[in-house]
Formats: sequence, C-alpha cells, structure tokens
Amino acid sequence: MGRPPVRLRGILARVKLRLLAPIEKPLAAGIIASGMVDDPIQRAIHGPDVAARLYGMEILFGATVRESERPTLGAWEDDELLGAAAYGPPGSCPLPEERRETLSQAIAGLPLPARKNFHAWRANWGAHDPAEPHWHLGPFAVRADAQARGIGSQLLEAFLELVDKCEGMAYLETDTAGNVRFYERFGFERVGRDEVLGVECTFMSRRPTVSRP
Repeated sequence: MGRPPVRLRGILARVKLRLLAPIEKPLAAGIIASGMVDDPIQRAIHGPDVAARLYGMEILFGATVRESERPTLGAWEDDELLGAAAYGPPGSCPLPEERRETLSQAIAGLPLPARKNFHAWRANWGAHDPAEPHWHLGPFAVRADAQARGIGSQLLEAFLELVDKCEGMAYLETDTAGNVRFYERFGFERVGRDEVLGVECTFMSRRPTVSRP
C-alpha cells in the first residue's frame, strides 16, 4: 500500500516553488544559513558567535551548493526567497576529486578550525552515504523568520514527488531530534547514527511510495 499523503495546513497560496537559477544560489546559501544557524553541528563547526557562524555558513553552503551543482528548489513569496532545498540525483555522491579540491579552495578564507571541522563533518557524513543509487537531500532549510508556516513541508513534498516519479530512494542526514520527527512524518526511517564533533547525527532514508490501482 502507498503511504497516505501528508496534509499541509496554513500554507499561504502565494508561496510558489521553482528551481533556482545559478545566479540565485548565493541567495539560497544565506537563507539556508539563517535557517540552520542554531543547529548543533553548525555551532560545533563555527563556534558560539552568531555573526561569525552566519558568515562562515554562508561561505560553506554557497560553495557546497555551487561545487556540487545540486539543483536547488526555492520557495518564493512575491520576490522573497523563504526556503531552499538542494538535492543530488543518483550518481552525484560523492563529489569528484576535482570538485572537492575546488570546494577546499573556495573556503580557504575561513579560520583554520572551521575548515578542519567542516572537512571532518563532511567526511563523517559521506562515509554513511548509501551504496545504492539515491536522491540526496540537503542542504535544506527555511529562513528563520518564516519557519512554522508549512514552507518546509511544501518543499519536502515537492522533492519527494520527484523522487517517487523516478521510483527512487531518498536519503538525508540531520543533527537535531526535532528534524528526525519531522522527516518521519514523510516516511523517512532511521538507518544509522554516528557522532561527529561531539554531535549525534541521524541518517535517514525513504523508499518510494508506490501507487496501486
């Protein structure tokens, strides 16, 4: 049996979804940084200062989305970007060696501790990537002042609709218990746990929903 659809409430009709153009991806990096600034893993990477953390996260997420060439779905209200969900189709993990080198160069201006922490984080999460083909979600966040309006649910449903059309497996990582519960509402299951930089992380996957006549 297919899973019942998640019912979304309180989503404003004027919030529209569309893929971002390459020139818009730096804006998406800022939105993602705003939405994830208090996440435990980001505190561990960048330290306690919020301004420094936001600055570092914008650089890291901007470089990650650009160098991974991941399509990025944006949630727009009029001309404002409120949320962004980047995803990698099957075969996009891991990054080719030349892309990893370019990514390292792109973040060379960050403090050395942040760079070391970033690479440790990426190596840990990368080691958990499924061997089988999968659609890899992330980074994914809604701007801090636009959360709790159903925008994240709307973005996630759009991503999963694409994955289900391709009969693919979706995969993601998270470092917060609240996010685990959120993703479980959409059919994700826990497939692993690990600790990196003192933060417990959860790895989750979701098999495609199959519609039966």
